[in-house]
Amino acid sequence: MVHHRTVVCIVLVTLYSSVASSFSITHSSVAHSKRAVSRNTRRSAENRDGGNAAPEECSILDAELGAGLKKLGDLEPLERRLIRLDGFDPYILVGVLTASASYQTLSDLEIASGPGAAPDAKECLLFLGCFGSIICGLYSTIVFSLTVLYGKTALGMDREAAYCYFLEQTAGQRERGYQAFTLSLASFGANILILAVDTLPDKFAPLASIVAVGIFIFGVKEWMEITDAANPIFTNILPQSADKGGKEEI
Repeated sequence: MVHHRTVVCIVLVTLYSSVASSFSITHSSVAHSKRAVSRNTRRSAENRDGGNAAPEECSILDAELGAGLKKLGDLEPLERRLIRLDGFDPYILVGVLTASASYQTLSDLEIASGPGAAPDAKECLLFLGCFGSIICGLYSTIVFSLTVLYGKTALGMDREAAYCYFLEQTAGQRERGYQAFTLSLASFGANILILAVDTLPDKFAPLASIVAVGIFIFGVKEWMEITDAANPIFTNILPQSADKGGKEEI
């Protein structure tokens, strides 16, 4: 029916690429921070000594740099905007790989057809899941790719007003792109569970289906809790419980 080994390999590549992309964004953010703090340190030294003093030892600079890295306020506005655009990269990468994996699964899928041939329910669900994952993944990839492309073009041409206008006018597209990204991942996860159930013998299918549904519900619940916790990042409004002091950071 489907080359399961191919699908599993693509899943592993997707997970690896997602982690690698997150690490790349973190590294880029730290690099921007180091450059900004280094500039501020040099400016402070020049203002304090009148620009005629000898350079300080590296150990002192390292200590000041370590303390300055804790302050995001040391970042320049341009660097903040570049970091924000870098944050769209995981949507592009994961969207492409998810759509590619779903397309590969759909290409290997063979639904029974012909007079008197009843289509299998699992094959029909797998077809719908793959098709939805492909469409949603492509839409998400296109939206965030164009956002990064034109956003960095505006910043590179020193047109920050046009950059802000572009992000404001495309907020609805990015929201729909995020929803498509979520649906693509949800469909992709459901496809993996359907393939896992289909691989087992028929006598284990009912129990495996119940377990698969439970895993899917758990994953959706975890996703919703994480996205709910991220709401203050965009609204800049913390819940009252967080204002009064919540749990200590891990």
